Amino acid sequence: MLIRYDFGDKLDLSRFEKQVPQYIGTMREITYHIVLPHYMVNVEIVGVDDSPSHMSTIWLSEVWRDEDGEIKDTKIIVPYLDSRFKEIDFIKDKFQIDNYKAYIYSNSVQATTNMLCRIVKLVHKINGLTAFL
Repeated sequence: MLIRYDFGDKLDLSRFEKQVPQYIGTMREITYHIVLPHYMVNVEIVGVDDSPSHMSTIWLSEVWRDEDGEIKDTKIIVPYLDSRFKEIDFIKDKFQIDNYKAYIYSNSVQATTNMLCRIVKLVHKINGLTAFL
């Protein structure tokens, strides 16, 4: 199942925080596309049968939009090498040096939900910046 969240300049994760634990616990596979004005957080969650264990695969993309606000192109970001992300310890710890994806194994639905929300909040903060060094 694919679920897409489109957030503008205001980030309200309350619905997401309630929905993720319900879906992780009941669905074998779920994919989220969390779209911010200039970035997208992609998440694939695969559960293990008859177990609370699951694996989350996360990657980030930069988004370009047309005049109407529709996404016209995306580019995958390698967070460990990208100057916008590489100084954020939480992001750096999740993404390997030579990989654009983060792989997180967990037995706790709530821990996974909290981690995803934290990543989205960090990307949202970066989205709000207008100048990068």
